[in-house]
Amino acid sequence: MVKSINYIIKADKTRYLVFFAIMLFAQLYKLSVLYKLIELVFDNVKLVKTTYDRSKSNHSFE
Repeated sequence: MVKSINYIIKADKTRYLVFFAIMLFAQLYKLSVLYKLIELVFDNVKLVKTTYDRSKSNHSFE
């Protein structure tokens, strides 16, 4: 059975649109994971700095 050229073009476009949607979702997911990782690192740095400053100001630790 021979398919019409319009059917082939439509199927090709649909395939590329699905591929594009999957790639976009993957990129957004990577960015959200990266954002959470950076947020976690900066929260830990703040905790360490706060703990360090608190212990430094307390004279009983010296």
